[in-house]
Amino acid sequence: MNAKKVFWLCLGALLAGGLSLAAPAADEVSGVWTADPPKIDGQLDDWANIAWSREKSLGVEYAFRNNDQNLYLALVFKNPKFLSTISQTGIVLYFSPEGKKDKSRGIRFIQRTVTAEELIAVMEKDGKTLTDERKQQLRSKSNYILYDSSMVDDEDKVLGPAVGSGDSLPPVFRLGRSGPDTVYEFRVPLHKSGEHPGGMGVLPGQSLKAGFYWGGMTKEMREAQISRLSSQGVKAEQGGKDFGGESTDGYSESSPRGTSLEAVLRGPKRHGFWTDVMLATAEVK
Repeated sequence: MNAKKVFWLCLGALLAGGLSLAAPAADEVSGVWTADPPKIDGQLDDWANIAWSREKSLGVEYAFRNNDQNLYLALVFKNPKFLSTISQTGIVLYFSPEGKKDKSRGIRFIQRTVTAEELIAVMEKDGKTLTDERKQQLRSKSNYILYDSSMVDDEDKVLGPAVGSGDSLPPVFRLGRSGPDTVYEFRVPLHKSGEHPGGMGVLPGQSLKAGFYWGGMTKEMREAQISRLSSQGVKAEQGGKDFGGESTDGYSESSPRGTSLEAVLRGPKRHGFWTDVMLATAEVK
């Protein structure tokens, strides 16, 4: 067999296997330098002409922007079935400058409806000093929408507030709609310090690995599920840790009847993905 025929046979095999002779596309997403920070309002008006990356398996589009102080991120959920229980669990963002899928420290963002007293308690816990006059102003309304953020570990245990001291800008988010799509928009400080406990510890021009997880079942949701099953005459033993719906290790059914308890406790799906990000540097004019 001559060399030319061998070449074409090899080429055919590569194409049949779904491979390409071209250089592989980089998985790393490039952030876009932004001199004018976007308004964090859950809308996409400030994201025109931005190149979007896609996580096709979950129907999510996302894009990054940054300046020398903050990372700005927009997540667009194109398929509502992949939202799972995000309204109850919130979404956790992990940022690892070491380039590893490190979930030991993340920021959980969640929207909650709270009473005036609950809002006051949260604000004071975050270190804000409220005068009696300010408290009375807050009590003039019965309920508030709270866009909360907190530091959590890989088992969803709260490590502390993500809000820093002084006048530093804390991690924030808002959610909104863009036609049929659900939009989550975030701002996260680049620097990590006492003033920025929710910061990422990176600088413009550096790379990091970013992870996003949402849905599944919280510890409270799982305990409520077990309580409901117990009241219906199904007994359960819990001997393992909660993994937000990713695992049912430690649960067993003492009465082999009906639908398996394992299947019931599995509950809604927990979704997540990781991507590599290269932060932008200031544009040289």
